[in-house]
Amino acid sequence: MPFTTEQEVQQAFKNLRSAIRGNRIETASELVRSLLSHNAADTWRFLLTSASSDVSYRDLQTPVTVRILYDNWVKTNNALSLPCTRRSY
Repeated sequence: MPFTTEQEVQQAFKNLRSAIRGNRIETASELVRSLLSHNAADTWRFLLTSASSDVSYRDLQTPVTVRILYDNWVKTNNALSLPCTRRSY
């Protein structure tokens, strides 16, 4: 789904956080696909932060998986690593 306003983007990030916390993988995957096509850097920044703060501290696999996916994205897209700036969603 293409986003036309910044409000729609912000709502999508809120919905993504809710889907991650609720373990709704299919919903989260669809939102990530849409957000990546809109702004990949912000989406990855959100995912990297969320993987360490929005999942159970006992879940060790999620942060590692997100980091591996991010590293592959950087290599595949010849992208520079994201700066470590914090943005609120």
